[in-house]
Amino acid sequence: MAFPRNSAPAPTSAPAPAGPPAPNTPQAPMQPPVPQMVPAVAAAAYPDLWVSHNGGVVQMAHAQYAALPPETSAMPLDQLSGWKTLAVLAPAAAAPAHVPPAAGGFAGRSAPTTAAPASGVPRGAFAGVEGAEVTRKGNNINEGDYVVRICSAEYKTARTATFVIIEVEIIDSSYSETDPAKQGCNREGSRATIFIKKNDSFANNIKEVLLAISGFDAQGDARDVHDQVSQAECEALVSAEQPYTGVLVYLEARGVITKQNQPFTRVSWWPCPALPDGKPDHDKLFTEVR
Repeated sequence: MAFPRNSAPAPTSAPAPAGPPAPNTPQAPMQPPVPQMVPAVAAAAYPDLWVSHNGGVVQMAHAQYAALPPETSAMPLDQLSGWKTLAVLAPAAAAPAHVPPAAGGFAGRSAPTTAAPASGVPRGAFAGVEGAEVTRKGNNINEGDYVVRICSAEYKTARTATFVIIEVEIIDSSYSETDPAKQGCNREGSRATIFIKKNDSFANNIKEVLLAISGFDAQGDARDVHDQVSQAECEALVSAEQPYTGVLVYLEARGVITKQNQPFTRVSWWPCPALPDGKPDHDKLFTEVR
């Protein structure tokens, strides 16, 4: 990776991290007051979470967040996976017991199979993703190495083609003002829009994105490249709830020439480990992910 590692290793002992900033999503309507904790043995099966509630961020136990809507934004206490929803982080607590989790899934992050797609997304739009393989291809970002934060994802049909459009914020970049070969990279602090076209490689490319933004499980392991990604997970990516907003991913963008002799930017997506303060952990990125 071309840019220097600028993050320090996580301290071996430190006080509990402060709560994360509220998710970068439109303000939800006021929710009911947080219920008082009710002692229950079953609650121990669910993790404590940071929960976006009434414009703030509150640490809650299961007995508190179980009463909130399943689309409420939440984050694990270690803050490694970014903002998701209660339906993703604690599906058994936030969804009716008779709704099974989506096939495949990862550490309980799959969306319910009964969830309706976002407006404008037809049923079956992500058909074929269950059997897809990762080919590590993408397009429409300048050549370089990046750590990015997911801002939004949208399924859109244009005049001549259909795309999943993912907007990202550049957190780290290989851009260098003194190196002509790197002056074309997207700069830190800027945003980039990545278009994933609905073509023969669409299912493969979407699977790669989902594997990367799934992050890490409780043991710190990234999702296996052979794991099955469900259509429900893909629908959740572009849903109105935007559960993956704030997730860090690592991108490698490389310029290639296609068989039609046209320039093309191939993008590889990888999960990006984060330090307790939410900054990318470059040491783990190199030693554990790549």
